[in-house]
Formats: sequence, structure tokens, C-alpha cells
Amino acid sequence: MIIAVVAIALSVAIGVLVTIIFELFGNPFDRIKIRNIAEQYLVENYSEMNPSIVDIDYDAKYIGYQVEIHLEKTGKTF
Repeated sequence: MIIAVVAIALSVAIGVLVTIIFELFGNPFDRIKIRNIAEQYLVENYSEMNPSIVDIDYDAKYIGYQVEIHLEKTGKTF
């Protein structure tokens, strides 16, 4: 009985911790998906400017990702 209670408490604690981490930093699987989508978009629309993804940040305030991109041809980062 005690083992069951400890196991339940531990699983709830792990679930809460994972939820808090995802809320603050985003889901790592979503980050990979966003990178793939951004790379595909850049290849299709900006391949002549040699784009590269500099960083992908999770914005907890707006609950979304921001992709920072550097365009080699212009030397600008967006």
C-alpha cells in the first residue's frame, strides 16, 4: 500500500515538473517540428539568399516560437 502511494506521488510530481518545464521552455518535439517547417520554408522562398537558422526561442508570454534567421547574401538577421 505504501509503495503504491509513493509511486502515485512520484508520478504526479514528475508530471507537474514536466508540465512546468514545457510551459517555460516549450516542447522539444515541437521545436524540432518548427525547425523543419522553417527550413523547408526558407529553401522554397529564400534559397538564393543562403538563409540559415540562428536560433529558435519559445515565447511563453505569447505561447509560440520565434525563429531567428540570418541571410548570408544581405548580411542581415531577422
